[in-house]
Amino acid sequence: VAWYGFNFEQLYINGERRFRAQTPDRGDFFMVKSTEEIPLDKTGNRSPSFAMQKIKLQAGNYRLIEDLSKSMTNDILVNFHQKWSETRKYVQHVSKTDTAIYITGSGMAPWIKIDDKTRYYVENYRGALDSPGEWFLSRDGYLYYIPLDGETIANTECIVPVTEKFIEISGDGETGRRIENVRFENLCFRVSGYKTPAFGNEPGQAASTIDAAVTVDFARHIDFVNCEIANIGLYAIWYRRACSESEVSHCYLHDLGTGGVKIGERQIRPDTI
Repeated sequence: VAWYGFNFEQLYINGERRFRAQTPDRGDFFMVKSTEEIPLDKTGNRSPSFAMQKIKLQAGNYRLIEDLSKSMTNDILVNFHQKWSETRKYVQHVSKTDTAIYITGSGMAPWIKIDDKTRYYVENYRGALDSPGEWFLSRDGYLYYIPLDGETIANTECIVPVTEKFIEISGDGETGRRIENVRFENLCFRVSGYKTPAFGNEPGQAASTIDAAVTVDFARHIDFVNCEIANIGLYAIWYRRACSESEVSHCYLHDLGTGGVKIGERQIRPDTI
């Protein structure tokens, strides 16, 4: 990590996912006090193409501001839960005077703004490492982990992902020639990751913008039978573009980053093969 810049956001202990240090701990949330948006690029449809948001925190969260100020590394993520979606943003600046944090990215859509009804938690800084099962990876190369009851060095297997994808199947989109008649049976696919983009994740219903560990395009009769996919950071399987007559049967898809099987694209193409 320190020498080569290798980094990861998922950790699996004895075959189970563990979660990065966060505050408040899992199951609890803070509440936003108010939000002010500063448009930086006003072009866009119903919201600015690029903007900065000043998120004021409740007065009782001044200690959080102090903690963030001490450990500011640009690796700290704030996870906002607004209405039916979620926004994940890196902290760009902390203001002790205003008890506020600053984030950047797309302008907020009018129907899903971060406001005083928004809940949030803060992830990935060492000061939040306070509960069994939590971990924190420092940029100096040290991995900190608080073990669960019964976990020792001797009986603990620690695995980190080095890839995001297992399989990519794609026919020829220009000619329409498809990959056909491939069957995966009685196979186990385990341990892949996900890296949060530089500007975080904008709100997207059902995490529809997130990729999958197995992607299929321009294909027919691509089947998964009696397979297992687990310990991943993405969707499990995505039949994406121009796929047909394929099957996922008697498969065990669990401990997933987003969801199980995703079908189709987020756009309607004018000429679909």
